[in-house]
Amino acid sequence: MPERLDGKIILTNTVTPKDKELLRERGVKYLVTTTPELEGRSFGTNVLEGFLVAMQDKRLPQENDEDFLERIGFKPRVEELN
Repeated sequence: MPERLDGKIILTNTVTPKDKELLRERGVKYLVTTTPELEGRSFGTNVLEGFLVAMQDKRLPQENDEDFLERIGFKPRVEELN
């Protein structure tokens, strides 16, 4: 990773608090993840897919994955770091 990323937008999917602090120190403007923050970190899309499979019985009969995620408030994260 370059020493300076001033004003950049980073789009990723797995981020820990340590990663976020490093990005902040390097000047990243925005952090965008494809999955929400859960207990201080975001997880990869494969984890989200596993979650959807595990929660299949909790969905309403007419719901698709997108509807279910919206209903439970599962959204990507956009965070301004600097």
